[in-house]
Amino acid sequence: MRHAVAAISAAAFLFLTFGPAGSSAQVLLDCDYFNFQEQAQAILDEDLSDPNVLDEAGDGIACPDLPSAGPDPEFPELPANGDYGCVDFAFQEMAQEILDEDPSDPSNLDPTGDGIACSRLPLQADVTDEDALGDADLTEEDDRAARRAARDDAAAEEGDREARQAARDDAAAEADPDPDAGTTEEDREARRAARQADREAEAGE
Repeated sequence: MRHAVAAISAAAFLFLTFGPAGSSAQVLLDCDYFNFQEQAQAILDEDLSDPNVLDEAGDGIACPDLPSAGPDPEFPELPANGDYGCVDFAFQEMAQEILDEDPSDPSNLDPTGDGIACSRLPLQADVTDEDALGDADLTEEDDRAARRAARDDAAAEEGDREARQAARDDAAAEADPDPDAGTTEEDREARRAARQADREAEAGE
């Protein structure tokens, strides 16, 4: 389930997504603000100019030192003040579960009143799908590598057979520069048949 959300400023994001900060002062959404890397990554992906400096290395990964929520995080305990904030949840689906249990929304997880809790949090389904896709890509690459190796082995084996046949032909030519001299057509045909049989036997190895 994916929800379209209009773009909002970082300051609006703080109040509309993570709830009131309890102070009129603007709070910087730096890495210290988030509990999980996926939360910070969602903000970086929303604005790659990175006004909150979440990606100091410039490699597209926000706050790499934060712990990962993983595809199946534990549900957060109710904070001591009795109210959840969006930052308490690793994924949007978890916040949505709380909102669905009590649509009166005492924790203000849905300040816009559209029925969607913490709409800017990453979706757990997206993280799970990306992990599965990564595994599938790895398996496909392994298969391609195995097929390439098999083709290389087959080509090398064919080259060895051709080299052995050429060596036998050279040896035969040195031993008898004119192998057909003094022989009948029947003898020559028998020799050709014998050489063909040798090639077929090697091809079946």
